[in-house]
Order: sequence, then C-alpha cells, then structure tokens
Amino acid sequence: MFGIEKRSLLAVLILCSTPLCLSSCSESDDTDPISTIKSYMRIFTAANEDELKGDVDIYHPQSEDFDRLNKKVLANPHNASIFRNRGRAYYVSDLTNHLDLALADYNKALSLFAWNAGWYSERSSILSLLEKHEAALKDINKAIQLDGHESRFYSNRATIYEDLGKPEEAFKDILKAAKLEKTASLYSIYLAKALAKRGQETEALDLLNKVIANADDFWTSDAHEQRIAILMTQGKFNQAQKEVAEWKQETPPSSSAFRCSVKLAEAMGSSEKARPDYQELVKLSTTEIDESDSKSSMQFEERAEYFEKLGQPKEAAEDRRKALALYEEESK
Repeated sequence: MFGIEKRSLLAVLILCSTPLCLSSCSESDDTDPISTIKSYMRIFTAANEDELKGDVDIYHPQSEDFDRLNKKVLANPHNASIFRNRGRAYYVSDLTNHLDLALADYNKALSLFAWNAGWYSERSSILSLLEKHEAALKDINKAIQLDGHESRFYSNRATIYEDLGKPEEAFKDILKAAKLEKTASLYSIYLAKALAKRGQETEALDLLNKVIANADDFWTSDAHEQRIAILMTQGKFNQAQKEVAEWKQETPPSSSAFRCSVKLAEAMGSSEKARPDYQELVKLSTTEIDESDSKSSMQFEERAEYFEKLGQPKEAAEDRRKALALYEEESK
C-alpha cells in the first residue's frame, strides 16, 4: 500500500495542530493535542480502508473493476481512498483519456485527505506524463515534505528534474534514493546508470556488484544487464563474455541472461554463436507459457521472434496468430 509512515504523519500533525490546540485548551478539554492527533489518525485510517479490502484490481483493472469502483464512489463520496483507487486504475488503463480521468480523481482524493505523501507522488507521475513538469515538481516536493525517508520519492523527483533539464539536481536525488535503500537494489541500479553516464564506470560496476550480491533481490537480472552493457561500452568483451557465461549457469535459468548473451554475440559480429541462446530462449518461453497457461499476447509474440531467429517461419507464424487472437481478446 502506498502511504506515509505513521511516525511521519504524527510529526506533521503535532507540528500543524499543536498551536491551534494550545490556544483553545483553556476553553475545552476535548481539544488537547493527543485527541486531535487521534482524530486525524481515524480520518487517515478511514481514508485508506477501502484500499485494504482487495475486492478491486486497481493495477490490472477490467471493466468489472471500474463498475465496482464507480459504485463505491457513489456510495462513499467523501472517502478519499476510493477516489485515489479509481484514479490509480484509470492511470494504468488503456482508456483514451485515462490520464485526465486519473488526475481528476487524484485531485478529489487529495482535496478530501491531504496528508498522504504517496498520493502526491503518484499524482506527480500523472502530471509528468501530461508534461506539466512544474506542477509535478510541486507535488513531489510536497510528498518529500510529508515523508523525507522514502526512496521512491527522490527517484521520482530525479525524473522530473531530468524532464526540466536539470541533470545535477537529478543526480543528487538519485544519490539520495540509493542511500535510503536498506540494501542495494533498484535505486542503486539507477545510480549506477547515472554514474556510468558521467564516466564513472568503475564506481558503477562496484555498485552493481552489490546488487548482484543480494541474490534474492528482484532486480538482480537488471544489475547483471547493466554490468554487461557497461563492459561492452568499455570494449571489455572477454570479461563481458565470462560474466554472461557465469550468469547463464545460475539456477533457475534466467531468460535475461540468454537475451544478454545474444546481444553480446551480435555486437561481436558472431551471430551464429547466438543460435544456442535462441534455442534456450524458446525452451524457457515454452515452459513459462505452459506453466502459466498463458493468455498473454506478448509471450507468444516474443517466442515468435525467437523462432524467426532460428529460421523456423512456420512456428513463428503460428505464435503470431495466437498473439493476434489474444490481443484482440485483451482489447475487448
């Protein structure tokens, strides 16, 4: 769940409500700071209650999800979280005017409940996509004001600074985001990319090693890919080959490792050496499709490309037909 930590909320509430409470304490015992904080906490909990129910998929919304969300809005017009949830669903949907719809709902949510740092950050992303970069910067600054310990807020602001043509400010924020990570992970990869762009390849490679060392991390494959890309840029193809070979031996096998191996072979002008990698990619794709009983057009389209590279046009054409049928079904 996106949201500010309780300690941040309490700090803000104490700061904002104490002067008002102290000025009226002599008039009523019901307006002491602790009562006011508890009252705000009840509002905060109620505003986020809907998100915890889990009866609506706001990350992969279908028409029935929007039906439920619309009914919730009509039944609870003062519940901020419902508007945020529908806004989030609009944001990830493929509706023509999805960003405008999302922005309207986030505006309503924040007008009802203005203490959620995560919502300001999410709205800033919408504003960025609408190319309203100054407004996006204002929102992300508000998120950081409410919760200055959240890595993703600094990463989001770095992106906005890049859009505004302020690379130094962007770099400082990526550095801050990486420092706030408990272990080297996604934002460390972003920092490594920024360091490489600044010509600090050695520092970038060392940082990526820290991510890879965290073997359970979701972003390990991305760190491997970035390391290989840097080594190739440096012309260190032998070292890149060695690292890719070791990566391909890991269990379970990573399709990213074999895709990376293909790129490396093609960059070195030895496309024929990529053939075993394409064969392995077909195996991995087939296993993934079979195990998940896939209904994803992208998976079949991806395997079709591998078949083409292996000179198997019949199999590629069959997968493309399946991909097209699934795409048409997804678009209904």
